[in-house]
Amino acid sequence: MLTGSDPYIQMMKGNLHFFISSVQSIPSVSISSVQSISSVPISSVQSIPSVPISSVQSISSVPISSVQSISSVPISTVHSNLISASPQLGGGILPYLTGVKVMFENEKVINILQNPIKEKIGCLPPVKPNGGDIYLIHSKHPNDWKCDQYTWINESKFVSEIVGVKLNRCYFKLRLPGFDTKSGRKRPRSTSDFKRIAYWLDSNPNLVLIHYIGNEDLYQPMPHGNSKHDTEFVRTMPSVIDTIKEKEGNPHKVYKKMICTNDVDGSHQAVANPRNTKQVKNILSKDRQEKALSKDDIYNLVLLAYQLDGFVSEVLVYPDLYAVVALPEIINAFKDIIELKTEDPVYLVYDTTFKLGDCYVSPIVFKHVIFDETPLVPLAFLIHERKHAKWHEVLFKFLKDKIPRIDKKQIPFVIDQEPGLKRAIRDTFPNCPIMFCWNHIKEDFKFWLKGKVDSDNIKIYIDHLNQMLHSDNEEEFLDTKLKLTSKWTPVVLEHFNKHICPAIQNHSGKWLIEKYPGMFDPYSGITNNLSESMNAVLKRENDWKELPVDLLALGFYYIQNFENYEILRGRSGLGNYHLKKEFSRAFISPSDVIFPKRIVSPDEVIEYLKNDKPLFQSNSFKSDTDPLGNLNSQEIIKQTNSDENTSTNQVKLENNEVIVNQQPVIQYPTDSSQQSLARFIVDNHLITLVPQQGAFIVNGRKGKYCVTLFPKETCQWNHHLLVFIFL
Repeated sequence: MLTGSDPYIQMMKGNLHFFISSVQSIPSVSISSVQSISSVPISSVQSIPSVPISSVQSISSVPISSVQSISSVPISTVHSNLISASPQLGGGILPYLTGVKVMFENEKVINILQNPIKEKIGCLPPVKPNGGDIYLIHSKHPNDWKCDQYTWINESKFVSEIVGVKLNRCYFKLRLPGFDTKSGRKRPRSTSDFKRIAYWLDSNPNLVLIHYIGNEDLYQPMPHGNSKHDTEFVRTMPSVIDTIKEKEGNPHKVYKKMICTNDVDGSHQAVANPRNTKQVKNILSKDRQEKALSKDDIYNLVLLAYQLDGFVSEVLVYPDLYAVVALPEIINAFKDIIELKTEDPVYLVYDTTFKLGDCYVSPIVFKHVIFDETPLVPLAFLIHERKHAKWHEVLFKFLKDKIPRIDKKQIPFVIDQEPGLKRAIRDTFPNCPIMFCWNHIKEDFKFWLKGKVDSDNIKIYIDHLNQMLHSDNEEEFLDTKLKLTSKWTPVVLEHFNKHICPAIQNHSGKWLIEKYPGMFDPYSGITNNLSESMNAVLKRENDWKELPVDLLALGFYYIQNFENYEILRGRSGLGNYHLKKEFSRAFISPSDVIFPKRIVSPDEVIEYLKNDKPLFQSNSFKSDTDPLGNLNSQEIIKQTNSDENTSTNQVKLENNEVIVNQQPVIQYPTDSSQQSLARFIVDNHLITLVPQQGAFIVNGRKGKYCVTLFPKETCQWNHHLLVFIFL
């Protein structure tokens, strides 16, 4: 007979973590029940320590009456029941359904995806789940669910439209070690006896229903194809890889910080945390290579800075590329505006939301108050590779250098809540008020609420936020806040008090905006959205992605040039802008205005830049597709009386043969891309092949130059890249 002092009983007390009250109740067990324990085979007793600790811990919540009844149940039965009730089934998350051996019909899948049981939705992928299990995963990255620690081969994918709903189905079969040769091709071995089927809707790709069918015991661990070790390969979640890419600094520090701050249980350590320091290093290195601009793009941007004198104000190529571009005429126009006495407030709007091609673009615009339409005009553009507060500081320092009276005039800035942006403005313009855009406040709050409250409740929260924003003073705001938030959940209220309430009280309240007459809009409050013409261009992100950085800068040149053109036309009594009566003194006669040439409408800039035809053509090349019309030869070729241009220029080939340049100097276009300039050279017959010498002769800005391609690229002209583009 076992007694309370027996080592076995003591072990049972320690492993099961009974409360003191539970332990004290053991003497109340009947002697006959205790005696029955002695009949348990020793093998069954020894198997008890193999019970997962998470499963054992869950027993503590069982009533003591239920525990007492265990005495009449064989130990082996108790052990199996503990395993089946464990929350670790399916790798740390509970399956949505179990024991489903056949595929669901599409209608049933759509019903689950549209009306899920929220308590059964997981945010992490299952870990080596069993056949017949179904999981419903809503993850940060739409492909996180794939990291279930099995190895699969994608077999097929189908998209079906059922009652107006597009359902995606993706089929996978289990990958096995080794390869098979089929039809003369070497292919990985696989089996359909264990397969995975994933379903998701086009409208919500992050919510995925995963069904496992077959025998999971067929899985065999395999190393990565490039690995030198036999360690089982487990794929890291794509959301973790994205997080690594956002980090800066030493890979060792990034790795240590991520594994120390993420609350990840043991079963998900392999997928929800970085694998090791080498993986972090490889990801960061590859990401930097992919984001790096080509040498040609950077070189072209520098050349453009020389060609458009004054437009490209600053360029830095290392460690990251950034450039500040601004049309001097627009800068001068803003200088005049801030000196005016007007009822309409003058303020600057800064938007940092545009990812165009390889770079981010942050435009800063101002309200042109001398016109009835008060259009928003781009003042400058910041082109930068990465989002970093120090690049914003570069732009603000440029503005302070060009327009120092911004701070003295206390011109307000309207911005979003991007981290570091407020500090950058405060450090450069300490006297300028900073206001947060209402649209961004609402959208940020709405984004945060998703997944935490029902969609219907999101509308209520946003409506409450809108009521608080429209408070006439701070006291009314606090009273409205107290009244409306009394029914909010504690989690939402905590977020609001920490992040949104201070923003409203310090930067976005109606009473703060109304200090500047005419700045408050009863419908939108205050916003940093750009003018319609700017939005029409910059929102077409997919079109911009195909353009290199020099064409990005050139596109902004055309955009600002168009705005400058419209301003001059408005001051001349023409166009869409009309002078206010109090600023009639700003009128200028059209005959006295030097209008800019080569005007391109903002919504046609992208097509214009992608046009393969040269932006400038001489009479020797005629085209019906030239958007500007043919220019006369005097705009292309000019003879001057200067000693430099009339002197005889010579080109010396490798065999010392000298070719004398007796042709006039070429006037090359200045506001064109490098590709257009290269096309200009070819189409105007400014390049000639000398096959006997294996060289080209290029008629450049100040004479002829020799260019060779083999055995080494050489050029006497500093613009040799223009020729190499088309050779």
